[in-house]
Amino acid sequence: MKNAAYKGRALWTAPRPARRGRLRPGWILLVLVALSSIAYFKRDALARTAPYRALFTVREVDVDGTTYLSEGEVRRAAGLDRPVDFLRADLGRAEAKLAKMARVEKATITRALPRRIVIRVVERKPAVLVRAGRLLEADRRGVILPALVSGVAADVPLVSGVRVKDVRAGRRIGDPAFARALRHIDALLRPEIALGRPISEIDVSDPVTTVVTLGPDGVDVLLPAEPPNERPLSALRVVLADLKTRGQSASRIDLRGEEVIAVRPIPAADSPADSLSVRPREPRRG
Repeated sequence: MKNAAYKGRALWTAPRPARRGRLRPGWILLVLVALSSIAYFKRDALARTAPYRALFTVREVDVDGTTYLSEGEVRRAAGLDRPVDFLRADLGRAEAKLAKMARVEKATITRALPRRIVIRVVERKPAVLVRAGRLLEADRRGVILPALVSGVAADVPLVSGVRVKDVRAGRRIGDPAFARALRHIDALLRPEIALGRPISEIDVSDPVTTVVTLGPDGVDVLLPAEPPNERPLSALRVVLADLKTRGQSASRIDLRGEEVIAVRPIPAADSPADSLSVRPREPRRG
């Protein structure tokens, strides 16, 4: 008897009954898209609801990097000084507003959890005060800075003899005399010179002579149009130190000569004014 394959019901599996009430993944995706569309087109109305405002209104706007500007000035300029929607705030537009401020060189605005906005500012640093009918603050690039709301001016050297065609904030000073004044400031503030006295004023009105006034006693130092090398400037430091040791001061020190420094000391009440000549020495190293 030949074997035959068994075809009985013992090997038959009944089909699983369809589960009613269960949504397929495609339907779930379709529902989510529909709800998102409704929320998008009704977003303005949704944003006015109390639950939305409670969940998505910015709690705080932090400002980093300010020295001369106040945090309130920065928030107002960016338009972030009022209740702001954390999700819908246009941070790019706020950055563009800050970029229009003459005292702001660069600004970045980012979101931070939970419900916080951070403004990071790089300010233009005032380098000098320029005498141009009124005192103008300017950075090293010659950009004119607007007056601070507080009315406080930076403690920087005053520059005279610079022509300013447009005194409006944000405009740039193009007179070469401005760059000349900065070169003298840089030369006198080099660490190896170490004058130990602040620069009060620089007058570049004369094309061949630059007059630098040193504080605190107002010593006028006469220099060539362009800054001299290290030797005469180091000799100036020696002369100033020697006058201090003697308990004296000078009204004028002339460094325009190549080999001789002329010093006009301030005379005592009972002695006539005189003038001294000092030969500059090589600066002592170390």
